[in-house]
Amino acid sequence: MKSILYLIVLCFSLTACHTFNLNKGPDVHPRYETENFHHIGILKLVEFSEPVDPRKSCDGDWNSVETRTGPIQVLIGLIVGGFYNPEEVKVSCKM
Repeated sequence: MKSILYLIVLCFSLTACHTFNLNKGPDVHPRYETENFHHIGILKLVEFSEPVDPRKSCDGDWNSVETRTGPIQVLIGLIVGGFYNPEEVKVSCKM
């Protein structure tokens, strides 16, 4: 039983949450933000959903794109063995 607990702790310590930000220009107050999920899998090598296009999300000019993998997404990836890894995608649109 202890070995299973150690294995679970080891798996969680080897995985990590991460955030990636892409800024197009100077930081300005966004007019609005859109949030979506991007569905990827097989160790983040295969896309199951279409890539998020910030131009379509903002009807033109966008300011920044942020992708985030949080603790829930990490847990889902661990449960299914890395075959599915969802990410949150937030697009900020310029004023």
